[in-house]
Amino acid sequence: MITPTEHRDACIELATTAVTRRRTQKFRVQDCNTVATLPVLASDVEAQLPIPPMNNSAMDGFLVHTQDLRGSGPWTLPVAGDVPAGAPPVEVPAGHAVRIMTGSAIIGSGLTVVPVEKTDIPAGPIECPQYVTIDSSVPSEEENIRYRGENVGVGDRIASAHSLIDAGTLAALISGGVHEVEVFPTVRVTVIATGNELTDPTCSDTLDESQIPDSNSSMLAHMVNDTRLATARVLRVSDDPDAFSLAVAEAAATSDLIITSGGISAGAFDVVKESLSSDRTQETSSMWFGKVLMKPGKPQGRGTVGNAIVICLPGNPVSSFVSFHLFARPVIQTLSGMQPQPLTSFQAPITGTLPLAQDRDIFVPAIFDLHKSASVTPVPYASHFVGSLAGVNAFIHVPVASDQGPKIIPLNF
Repeated sequence: MITPTEHRDACIELATTAVTRRRTQKFRVQDCNTVATLPVLASDVEAQLPIPPMNNSAMDGFLVHTQDLRGSGPWTLPVAGDVPAGAPPVEVPAGHAVRIMTGSAIIGSGLTVVPVEKTDIPAGPIECPQYVTIDSSVPSEEENIRYRGENVGVGDRIASAHSLIDAGTLAALISGGVHEVEVFPTVRVTVIATGNELTDPTCSDTLDESQIPDSNSSMLAHMVNDTRLATARVLRVSDDPDAFSLAVAEAAATSDLIITSGGISAGAFDVVKESLSSDRTQETSSMWFGKVLMKPGKPQGRGTVGNAIVICLPGNPVSSFVSFHLFARPVIQTLSGMQPQPLTSFQAPITGTLPLAQDRDIFVPAIFDLHKSASVTPVPYASHFVGSLAGVNAFIHVPVASDQGPKIIPLNF
């Protein structure tokens, strides 16, 4: 047997090797809002424009020469112009003020922006006044002015390789004048569910006594898509070795990752283990099947078929749910070009009884409620209790080591 950490590391190593073979591609930044997945940068990106692109006002108010506010105030100045945001900048004549809005361009030096609240002009949409009186609070020179390039200069690195183009990165790229970037391709995942007892979820109202709805494939595909790094498709096959081998061979030709569910334990009809161990797919394969010191999810498998990585999860739904987060999710992250995220954990009040970890680490599905003093509640627990997974957003990790208490592993936070 191996530990969960050892199996996780081995899965990530498969992906680390595979990602070096993936060809990067050009991606238009403006397409970010039209794709379902989040692109991952394949190289560092440098700003093509400074941020901000010009000197501009940080406040709604009046632009004045600082030297015109010498001595004791208040000061009354004629207003020489009006600069709404987006309008060309206006030079400020000596001894005058120019009304200016937040974000409006500024030219000249020795200037300051006096907030409208420091004047006798009411805030809001009113006609540009002929005169403005500034109170006795003397602003310092260049106050309330944002300067060209003070945040990012041309040629500065604005985003790093292996980072997601999330909302914040997208805003930075657009503001930095970047139109096209090099990204890793979206990870293509095929989920294969096996079992003669499984039926299409839409046929659950016609089940006979030997059948169950196939919830695993839909659950796994949903979790794949939830990563925003990959797209999933589902294949359902029977416990026939030839049918399964054909499905795997087809998936290996069109997928970066294959996730199987079920068929890897010690049963007489465990088609996944039988077929992949004997290489019935007629593809170059290298597979490991074994036991991991965890509950649920002791039987696990990993390897490759052709150029596709294969992660084999147990068939019990809770086991499959837990195993995906521990082992398949970091593989997807690595294949996407990201660094795999570590399993972060913390301690929090637990409301409920936990099982004792005697010989294996236990991962108990739980609901982490931020609205109730950050309490964590374990759900009714067994490897087949799929009905308890609704709302689960955390695991309670109960380690074998007696000197360690239970820790909370948040999911998708």
